Amino acid sequence: VLVLTTASNQTDGFKRYLRSARIYGFEENIKVLGLGQPWKGGSMKSTGGGYKINLLKKALKDFKDDKEKIVMFTDA
Repeated sequence: VLVLTTASNQTDGFKRYLRSARIYGFEENIKVLGLGQPWKGGSMKSTGGGYKINLLKKALKDFKDDKEKIVMFTDA
């Protein structure tokens, strides 16, 4: 299982997310999208959430031919 998530900064919430992933055995499976990059999403009330989707779409291209890969997308 590949776990994709988005986070632009290492906030307290992001650190708790990683701690939970470690406790439940998913830490090695996590790929963080957008970490260290400026947030380009604007407000989440409208098209701002599209930034996360665009990061996800770009990352999924690497796995388009892998029929066995299970991908879980979460929001850190």
